[in-house]
Amino acid sequence: MRATRVLYVENDPALRGLMTRLLSARPELQIVTSCGSASEALDSPVVGQCDVALLDLALGEGEMNGMDLGIALRRRNANLGIVIHSQHDLAHAVRRLPPEEAIGWSFLPKSGDLRMEDLSAVLRDTARGVSSAPHGLDATPEAGPLALLSDRQRAIMSLTASGLSA
Repeated sequence: MRATRVLYVENDPALRGLMTRLLSARPELQIVTSCGSASEALDSPVVGQCDVALLDLALGEGEMNGMDLGIALRRRNANLGIVIHSQHDLAHAVRRLPPEEAIGWSFLPKSGDLRMEDLSAVLRDTARGVSSAPHGLDATPEAGPLALLSDRQRAIMSLTASGLSA
């Protein structure tokens, strides 16, 4: 099984360096590129080679936020899973997600006690089209038909969309 290819965007250089090293140490993950800004990520020629993007929600003054960046990256790579990783209000971010974008988005709070195994699992699952959010938040907006599907059904749809047969 090949490693899940990750695009990481974090504007804090110290956190970006630390997380890049920690994620790179996981054999099931491959950091394709690590960027410090939304514009750097959008200019990256490797977006199409990534399976999932790990994005900070607040990317600094004068930059688009992680939600808008995730939507823009999806325009360049329709199969890209998006994980928003932030200490900011994730409930607000979940509500901003357009229903047609609901599959393959996950929301994960930044915290010092986040286990790398858990982060790795969220990245890998999101790359396969599974959505997740912290307890009490629904990662799938109520509006739209996709809200009626279970996580398993959305994962199966994602695998089918990627070309796998029954």
